[in-house]
Amino acid sequence: MNLGDFCIGADFDHSGKHYRCIDIGVYRVIGCLVDDIKKFGNSAQQHIFDEETMKACCVLITNNSSERVYKNVPAMKLSPHWDLSQERVFIENLLNQRFNFMMVFFSLVIAGAINARSIPFASSGIAALGYWICRLLAKAVARAQEKLDAILFELSKDYMHPVAFTDREAKSTVSQRKLIGYRIPKIAYNNLLAVSAVFATVSFYQLWNDNDLKVTIEGIISFITRNYVK
Repeated sequence: MNLGDFCIGADFDHSGKHYRCIDIGVYRVIGCLVDDIKKFGNSAQQHIFDEETMKACCVLITNNSSERVYKNVPAMKLSPHWDLSQERVFIENLLNQRFNFMMVFFSLVIAGAINARSIPFASSGIAALGYWICRLLAKAVARAQEKLDAILFELSKDYMHPVAFTDREAKSTVSQRKLIGYRIPKIAYNNLLAVSAVFATVSFYQLWNDNDLKVTIEGIISFITRNYVK
């Protein structure tokens, strides 16, 4: 077999042993025994196959999605416990959880503000409090998005990594990751600020036109005038 016959994650046989390709260099292939990968994961011992030993290999392209070991990015070593692809999965899940929690909280604040509209200034107070909490949650979402962007940028430097492949295939469209991480959270908490202002304005208007309140204010002014103003 030649170098071009190998790909990351492909299984191959050499000298009666079953290996899996984890890295491809200019003139070499790095593989690990499949049994070692199952036992030790990313800390499995690596074996280097040069151009001569490659010729004796039999490559088997198989689907090893559950056990696949991706090529490491330049200048970074695989951790025995964690690698950059696994970190990407973790950060994506964290980002989705934070974003979903923020959207649920945003919906609850809107519902609470609407249900409390019969109480003066209660709706505006709920929306204002929700605005500040949502703004803090938006910072947490943005932090996770920033980490994910850094990971994807680093992984995309590896031409053979699936991230780089999907970016090349989807080049006709622009990435919309920033919608979830930055824009939608910003729109959400700004909407709460607007809702708070609207409800506050409505409450002021209702109080200003409340006849009972006018009578009360007039009585207080009359009492003060009679007893304290000479």
